[in-house]
Order: sequence, then structure tokens, then C-alpha cells
Amino acid sequence: TIMADPDKVTTVCCPGKVLVAGGYLVLESPNPGIVLGSDGEFGSSRFFASVTCLPSSNANANGDGRDGISTTEVAPGAATYARQCLDVHSPQFDTVFCYWLDYMAGNDTASIDDGGAAADESILLKLTPRNLEKHRPNPFVEKALALTLAYIQCTLGIHKFVERMSMATSNGTKILSVKLRAGNDFYSPLAHLQERNLEATPGNVASLPRFLPCPKVRDETTGEDRVVVNKTGMGSSASLVTSVVGSLLSYFDEVSLPSSSPQTHETESITRGTTVVHNLAQMCHCSAQGKVGSGFDVSAAVYGSHIYRRFSKTVLSQLLDEIEISNSSDQSKDGFAVSAKVAKEMIQITNDINNDIWDAQTVQLSLPAGLELLMADVCGGSESPSMARKVLAWKKQPENDDTDNSWKKLKVINEAIEGLFSEELCEPTFLKFLQTNADTLSNMPANKWMESNEVHVKDRELVAVLLKARDLFLQSRKELKAMGDVSGVPIEPAGSSALADTTMALPGVIAAGVPGAGGYDALFVLYVKGKEIDGGRSDETRERIGELWRSWASLNSGSDIEVVCPLAVRCAGGEGNGIWTSDLGWSEK
Repeated sequence: TIMADPDKVTTVCCPGKVLVAGGYLVLESPNPGIVLGSDGEFGSSRFFASVTCLPSSNANANGDGRDGISTTEVAPGAATYARQCLDVHSPQFDTVFCYWLDYMAGNDTASIDDGGAAADESILLKLTPRNLEKHRPNPFVEKALALTLAYIQCTLGIHKFVERMSMATSNGTKILSVKLRAGNDFYSPLAHLQERNLEATPGNVASLPRFLPCPKVRDETTGEDRVVVNKTGMGSSASLVTSVVGSLLSYFDEVSLPSSSPQTHETESITRGTTVVHNLAQMCHCSAQGKVGSGFDVSAAVYGSHIYRRFSKTVLSQLLDEIEISNSSDQSKDGFAVSAKVAKEMIQITNDINNDIWDAQTVQLSLPAGLELLMADVCGGSESPSMARKVLAWKKQPENDDTDNSWKKLKVINEAIEGLFSEELCEPTFLKFLQTNADTLSNMPANKWMESNEVHVKDRELVAVLLKARDLFLQSRKELKAMGDVSGVPIEPAGSSALADTTMALPGVIAAGVPGAGGYDALFVLYVKGKEIDGGRSDETRERIGELWRSWASLNSGSDIEVVCPLAVRCAGGEGNGIWTSDLGWSEK
């Protein structure tokens, strides 16, 4: 199909992630990770990427852009390349990334994937900053752009891609443009609350305007304002990459994706579309990171809440090596290039719809109605990669092979949590019990649930399901902390332990703990929803937790935690809680 609408805007959004069980172990297959996709008020836990073509007068003044698509010949008789502008607008970071996009416009063959004359070493596409001196590299943005456009180029063939680009940009009088907008939960809301003289309550956080900019501070060395980025550990880089990949593929009509409408039904074309986005986004994200990670964060960005088992590293390791090799020559100097060889391998791996190459496993899940997720932004900070390296180095020590250590205990615990989420919490009798008793359970601490006169005796075996969940999360915390102690990694630091323990003592709270790799920067809570308040922006249990957190620092002067701020995060539940196309316009705020 040919794109007919010159004013077309395509927006795709993806949820963030919270890994509530499976930290560290999810790095090795077949260990499960229980990952909850995030949602919230006004898409507060979603990352949005929009694609359109803007008039060249809108180009960034520092970008040195010019009208038109120029064509150059590298050498007599060699391939010709088209050059045009590509801009990425990031209003929250107060920046526009300005690039040259060079792509092969002609050679002896009209189609790369026919195995024509384009040699494997030939550069098909290259992304270069238009102003090298002022450019601040962002490998997640740049790898997502270049690899996705190369995939589209390789799928369409050289001449068709040139035609499509010319049509979209009105022969270069417009600029292919991408706009990034992150929900507030990806970055700390503290500065915005303080600016508005608002207390850090769940209701106040949920009421903040969406897509708030990152705060700035004056750099004393340069005298210029500098953007301060305080991430909350929700997987912003994975959601960014996946939304950029999805929006470009959708804009060029290469995939069909679900819409946010609950009436959207899973079709064969949507299943194919989400698979293609997942496979390509994993490639882009791993390339940007410089290693093959577990992939659960990209998987959450595509599929939302699910049980995840990782893919083999060999799926992408050779491709990443080829990408590095193709960017070590003079041809790729100052930018990021994609060779014909890399593009052909990308096509094969990305289009593996039947999972002959990919061996990751995903099983959808959702929290039962009546249970909810809350996240805290905890002032501190941890570096997951270095923590993971230390834990894996400890695990590889020979003396750990025969011992009944925390890693082996966590395998059993995580599989039990998996069974709980996929079976017991989904039973119709449990769901009905929760619907009837949520108000009662939300108003008393968990240690009173079993003996309460307000819970019918016949329902106590269903109360036991919630208490089993609580016990399993406590066991998980204990073993993660022990594993951190022996490997020299602060997986659950003392301050986080005290905060989690005190939070778990509150009425309605099932479990609290550090998500993912742990550290100082976040806490998750699973709780029984209380009566809705503030027009559904919050509930009584949520506000009680927020009240404890608000006073935490003043009541615990010796704690290594200075501030605990709730986020607007909720669990993305039900069908279609992953990647969506959105009707968010280019200029909407």
C-alpha cells in the first residue's frame, strides 16, 4: 500500500515494567520472571513515540538542515545514496536530535532481499548527527532509528524505499520527524510536587499534568542550565526503543498493531505485527546496550504483564558482532551504519514469526480485580549491570555447585509464585471471593485476615491463597537479601528492608519488596484495593501507604532512605495491556 496522507501522524505507546519476582535468575533460561506491565492515569506509565513529516521550516535552527533530498554517488559506477534530514524531538529533555539519513538509492538491482548485486559490505543506510560538535549521543534512539529504517528498506527493496521516502517527505520539502513523550512515572515527580507545594501523596502524583519536563539545574562550570534525569527503574530505555520501532513500522505500513480500544481483537496480522516489533526491538535494545540482556523489559513493553522466560543469547550474539564489524570502517565514521549483510540477517531474525529462531516464552497474566500495584521512587540509586555481574560471578564459584544456596532456593520460590499467578489467583471462586471481601481485607492487616469474624469460615481457604502469596514474597525477599550479602551486592539494603517490613504491616498490604535487581531506588507493593477516592485517582489502602511513606524520613532519622515518593503506577491488566497504537496527536500535551 502507498501512504496517501501527507499529514499522517502515527503514535505508538508501550508500558513500563515491574519485575516482582525472578530478579537475577531471569538472566538464565528456563527461570521465570514475573513481570507486571505498568499503567496509570493519563498514560502515566507509558512511553509514546509519534512519527510524521514536518515542513522543513520547523527544523531545529542548530541542525543545519536544508530542503530537498540530495543524491550522491560514492564512486563512479558505485551505488548512489540519497540524503535527507531526520529529527527527533524530545520536549521533556528540551532537545531535538538532528540527523542526516543517508540511504542507498540505486545500484545494479532494485531489490536487496533478492540477493542482487549489493555486496555484503555495502552500506545500505547510515545515520549521522548534522552538528557533531553540539550532538549528545543517545544509542537507544539512534540504534532504534537506523536498524528499523534499514529493516523497512530491506523489506521494500531499494527503489520502493526511495519512492516511499520521497512521497512521505514531499520530495524532501518535509522532514521525517519523531517525537518522544514519556509518562511521568518513568522519572521522579518530586521536583514537580515541590514546585506546586503539593505533598507526595498518590492522589497528588496522579493529578499532575502529563508529560512533565525533566527539571534543570545551573551547571556552575559552563553557566548553562542542565537537564537532570532521575529515573525510577520502570524500563524507560526499553519502552522508548519499542515505541520508536513500533511507530516507524506502523507509519510505513509494515505492521498492524493493537489499538487502545477494548474492542480490538487479536488477529493474525496483529499477532504478526507485535512479534515483528518485539524481535526488532530486542535487537535494537541489545545493540544499544552493547550486550544481549535478558530481554524481559522489551518483552513487557510489547506484551504487558506476563510470565517471561528468556531467549538464548545465540539468537542475537552473531548479529551484534556483525553490527560492530560494519561500524568499524571509515564508511561508518561519525555515525551509525547498517550493512547489507546486517540487514539480511535482521530480516531473517525479525521475520521469525513461528519462533524457529526465537525461543523466549511468554504467558499472559493480569492481577485479579481487587488487587493493585503501587511503586515508590526511593531517593538513592543503584546500577543494575554491575550488580548483576557481581551476583553472576558469585554463582559461578565452584563451591556453589553442591550447596543448597539462595539461587537454588529462589528457583523453587519463583516457580511457586509463577503457579500462584497463573492458577490460584485466576480461579473463579477466588475472584468472586475477592470481589465480595475486598473492602473487609483492605481495612485490616494481613495477620488478622484469617481470624476475622467478617470473613466467612468457608472462605478461609481463599484467604489462605493471599497469605500464601504473602509468604512466598517474604521468602523471596529473604533469599535475595542473603544472596546479596554473600555476593557483596546491596539487593535489599537495610533501609529498604525496614521500609518494606513497615509497609507490609499496613492494612490491606499483601507484599512489598525491591523490584528487579533491587538496590535503593524503588519499592513495589501489591495490595487489596480499598474504597475509591478522589474520583478513582486513588483508594484508601493506597493513601494509607502514601501517608506512611510521606513521613518515613522524619520518623526514621537514622535511615539511609531520605525520601519515598509514590508513583501513579498501576498494573496494566486484562487483554491487550502491552503495545498500542494511540490517537495522541503531534502537538497534544
